[in-house]
Amino acid sequence: MAKDLGVSKYVLSRLFSKTFHRNFNQYLNDARLNYACHRLENTSDSITNICLDSGFESQRTFNRVFKERYKISPSDYRSICVKEILS
Repeated sequence: MAKDLGVSKYVLSRLFSKTFHRNFNQYLNDARLNYACHRLENTSDSITNICLDSGFESQRTFNRVFKERYKISPSDYRSICVKEILS
């Protein structure tokens, strides 16, 4: 992307951080987690499939990033969503 824009990756990184108030990896993980949450809430797809379809390279990374953001595991998140729907 930096090459296409004709700037160094460091300049692009600074501009990205200034604009979005987070680095590119944080922004990307937020987008991936939002997609994963939608799938956890609205499908019965396996967590592994959701993890991979969301762009995470491993379920271990997915679980770690998910827990850091939501303080619960993806399977617990899904269970809570199902209980709320049934209530």
